Amino acid sequence: VNSTDSRIVARQNQPGLRLLNCDPIYSGGPGERTWKWTSLVVYCDNLGQCDDPSYVPSHNNVCVKKESTREGEIDFHVWEGGWQGCQFPTGVTFSWNINGNAQSQADYSLVGEGDNTFRRFNAHKDNKQQAVNWPQLVQRCYKIYWF
Repeated sequence: VNSTDSRIVARQNQPGLRLLNCDPIYSGGPGERTWKWTSLVVYCDNLGQCDDPSYVPSHNNVCVKKESTREGEIDFHVWEGGWQGCQFPTGVTFSWNINGNAQSQADYSLVGEGDNTFRRFNAHKDNKQQAVNWPQLVQRCYKIYWF
């Protein structure tokens, strides 16, 4: 087991957050369909559980950062470059600062920091594998960063 593998195993049973981009789906009725791109911040009681594509997080543990119906181009939220935040339905705000060059770093690299007023988190680039199921969207979500 190398040091990267050790860090991955160690985080599996810990609480944390994931920043996810979800595949676009069609929304709207017949003749009115548009693409819907979605970016989510998900709190996980157990990060390993949130690795499971069939796991459905509680509504209170999901903050929708961006929804877009722009057609013809990818329109996910830009997670990198300066402090940003997202408020969960519980009223808790999670803020983060991810380096502007984070996507050029190796998977699992330390690429920034986060904070929810209760504690600080290290930000890591994730591997873009499929993660949680968000049934309100009926689409696949992929791991971009984890804290």
